Amino acid sequence: YHDICVTDLAKVFKITVSAASQQLRVLERLGLVSRTRMGQRVCYKINLENPAAKRLIKLLRASNT
Repeated sequence: YHDICVTDLAKVFKITVSAASQQLRVLERLGLVSRTRMGQRVCYKINLENPAAKRLIKLLRASNT
């Protein structure tokens, strides 16, 4: 799993950068993602040490098969 920047995620979901940022902050507070600042960009990565994140990944993979 790779880092994804807020601007890239906003483009993928066709939402504003502000909306994407707000949602990612919620996920960060829950411990599902971790944040890294790269200059002016803020990127997020799935926290694979969080058991809930692991379960969500497993559910998403199962739904794609």
